[in-house]
Amino acid sequence: MQALPEFTWSDALTLAARDHCSDMGKTGKLGHMGADGSSYFDRIARYGEAGWYRGENLSYSQTTGESVVM
Repeated sequence: MQALPEFTWSDALTLAARDHCSDMGKTGKLGHMGADGSSYFDRIARYGEAGWYRGENLSYSQTTGESVVM
């Protein structure tokens, strides 16, 4: 099995995540579906190419990035 390449920062993914966080904050709705009916794929595609490997992880009770991953 071939290893995947190392993760790299993506401004497009950052903007897509920012939009969804802002939407959830305004509406109080939690989940992967945006108030406008958008999916994570739609949000990624707004700012760039939503490539083959994509996904969205949400965490509501952790206080650090490390605790989310653990």
